[in-house]
Amino acid sequence: ALLAWGLWRDRTMSTIVGAGGLVLVPALMFWFGLPARYYARLNQAKVAHRWEEMLRLIGRLKTIQRLVKFGPGEVELARNRAHALAGLGRLDEAVVEFMKFERHPKLPHWLFLSHLAGICDTGKAHDQSTALSEQSAAEHPDTAVVWIDLAYRRARFRKDVAGAREALARAEAMELTGMAKAWLPWVRGLIAVAQNDLPAAHPQFEAALAGLTPFQHHDLIRGMMLILKSHLCWTHGALGRTAEAKKLFAEVEEWLVSGREDELLAHCRRVLGRA
Repeated sequence: ALLAWGLWRDRTMSTIVGAGGLVLVPALMFWFGLPARYYARLNQAKVAHRWEEMLRLIGRLKTIQRLVKFGPGEVELARNRAHALAGLGRLDEAVVEFMKFERHPKLPHWLFLSHLAGICDTGKAHDQSTALSEQSAAEHPDTAVVWIDLAYRRARFRKDVAGAREALARAEAMELTGMAKAWLPWVRGLIAVAQNDLPAAHPQFEAALAGLTPFQHHDLIRGMMLILKSHLCWTHGALGRTAEAKKLFAEVEEWLVSGREDELLAHCRRVLGRA
């Protein structure tokens, strides 16, 4: 607008400043948008289990943030670094690094425990993650998400039907909005799986996928949807719906392998008659 006004009124300084702005503003937008772009790439690498790439991106983000002075906080970068280390099989190192933030003033202890549980899940230490989830729920029982997390881990990793139902009932008694609602049928499906009732599990997984689909544009939701589709692949195959199972397996197989989801991968291959 300034450039147009300067040209129209034949004002040299306005024209120069306006023309300079056409170059300067996009350059500034690019520069100050770097943290957001690198953070998006970090989440995409996390979902795809590209652990080494995550470590490189975290290093670049730290360098950029020293210059632009904003971006993901130190806790978030440390959490992602711990996930990358755990994914590389260095869980002990990951836990030691993240433990430095246990008393961080901006990180409530219950949330620290929840983050640490997720790191342990990445490192396949599911007994440890479930115990941490139980501690998180005990410290902050008025938040539905801690009960959903606990119900999920009890059902999927411990096959603890009674414990999962108890935690799920606590979550259902609270107000749930948006994405959280999709987790309820997912956990119900996992409880049915723990009871070897795959026919009952299948419609629950379908309902959970429908609930997550509106949020699929978020990078991290893609990982949730892939693991949910893996459960659907298993139930489709077990119910004799081979075509549907094959289609889903083509989508999730590589992701299951890179994420070391060995048990779920084995179930999908078994129902499809693959070694």
